[in-house]
Amino acid sequence: QRLNFPSTSRRYASGTGIGLKGYVGLGLNNLGTELADFWEYTPLTNTWLVRTSFPGAARGDAISFSIGSK
Repeated sequence: QRLNFPSTSRRYASGTGIGLKGYVGLGLNNLGTELADFWEYTPLTNTWLVRTSFPGAARGDAISFSIGSK
């Protein structure tokens, strides 16, 4: 059993993976309010960690990608 995402449910979130970790954030909550939080998931320990919020304006439909370890 994997831990559930510990934050607000959302749609139009952005996510990517770097190494053995996954990252998800931004998007819109159930009321349509744009979100700016970002989360890191580590499958080896089955843990979620809140990361620094996105520094720009909250948004949905953002595109994310990784190159190497960045």
